[in-house]
Amino acid sequence: MKKYQMIKFYISRIYKNIYRFIRWGVFSAIVGIVVGSFSTLFAYCLRVVTEIRTQHPEIIFALPLGGIVIVALYGIFKYKNDKGTNLVLSTIHAESEIPFKMAPLIFISLVVLPAEKELHCSLGEV
Repeated sequence: MKKYQMIKFYISRIYKNIYRFIRWGVFSAIVGIVVGSFSTLFAYCLRVVTEIRTQHPEIIFALPLGGIVIVALYGIFKYKNDKGTNLVLSTIHAESEIPFKMAPLIFISLVVLPAEKELHCSLGEV
């Protein structure tokens, strides 16, 4: 009888482990789809912005307007003393979290920022 109980116990453990494995697999797939979608969206936005910038070099004169829009967005979201994009790097080093409402601001800033950095590099202000 004891052998039967041990077999039953181990079979139940195997089923629990299979259930946990499937549950974590589904959770991982969902996280991967969400994160991958945002990464793909970000890469697509950067590609579109770069194509627009290369096709229309006069857009460089609109970069200050982009900076004003970013500052206005930070003001709307009440981030007056923000470190900007460096916040991402400092939170990685400090192992802390970025507030969720900052995600769209960082996304927009990082899409506009490469054009500004290229302008500074072309002017020799590295």
